[in-house]
Amino acid sequence: MKSNSQYIISVNKQYVQHTNSYGGRAYPPSYDSLAIFLAHFADTHAGSSKSIANILSAIRVFCYYSHQPWLPADQLYRLSLVRKEIRLEDAKPINRKLPIKRELIQRGLAQHWKVTESACDLLVATITLFGHNGVLRGDEIFSKIRVGDVTWDHGSAIRSFKVHIGRPDQPGKTATDGGGFIVHIVDYKGASAYKYLRAWFDLHGLWTKPLCYIFPNAAISGKDKTVIFQFNQCISKKWYERRLDAMLTAVGEVPTLYSVHSLRAGGATELFLSGASMAVVQIYGRWKSESALIYFRDASGIVAYAAAKAFETGVFSCIGGY
Repeated sequence: MKSNSQYIISVNKQYVQHTNSYGGRAYPPSYDSLAIFLAHFADTHAGSSKSIANILSAIRVFCYYSHQPWLPADQLYRLSLVRKEIRLEDAKPINRKLPIKRELIQRGLAQHWKVTESACDLLVATITLFGHNGVLRGDEIFSKIRVGDVTWDHGSAIRSFKVHIGRPDQPGKTATDGGGFIVHIVDYKGASAYKYLRAWFDLHGLWTKPLCYIFPNAAISGKDKTVIFQFNQCISKKWYERRLDAMLTAVGEVPTLYSVHSLRAGGATELFLSGASMAVVQIYGRWKSESALIYFRDASGIVAYAAAKAFETGVFSCIGGY
């Protein structure tokens, strides 16, 4: 899998080569050069529009770092119409990852993770609950969160903690302004991010170590493969992905159907199924538009929820004998 920087470079090379091929000018980008490149990409990928947003983001980020001007508002609007048309022509189904919901996490805790015996398993389970309960993106989970970024509330009727997610190393969806944002995560009955993160803090005495990363790098040492946690370094996303895949395999799931982003999808799906309003889901998940609806990925749950609400409100009360 290519790193983010490799992907940005690769996309921009393709963009420049294609633009040069017909005598156009790649930089600074224009509506014409980008529209032609997007149409070319869709044509060479059997009409697929699935990566167009990522392609434009990669070119925009490249412009940001190379101090090239981005498109003005009128050209961006015209380009959005081109993207819409390409999407309408795209007959391929979107291959979205399945949500990781609490039921699946509970299976992992019951059948695979030995959290009382293995600090590694406790770490993986904690990260999983943290991402799910906070409806967090992968880049937010692994954004170098330190102990000092976490504020605990142990004394209230509803126990909780708040986490400050800072600005990322590169522009993107995660905390695009300098101040970042706060995620408020509450405790609930059963396994929760609150309980597991608190247990993690207790295990490693992190309460008085504000500069340590809450999710440390796990290094293998010696012939006995002892795991040493390096709290001055942040854990890698790939390390977590390998262990998440191992859990999914152990409980009979197909790992390729899931990703780290499935934690965000699972949290959002369960918010919807609990009856949370669109506004609540948007605010809690930090969506600025109704794109949060794409995370409602439980077809059977949607049907069951809709049916329950319909009977509850008497919508089907006029139907008898069934």
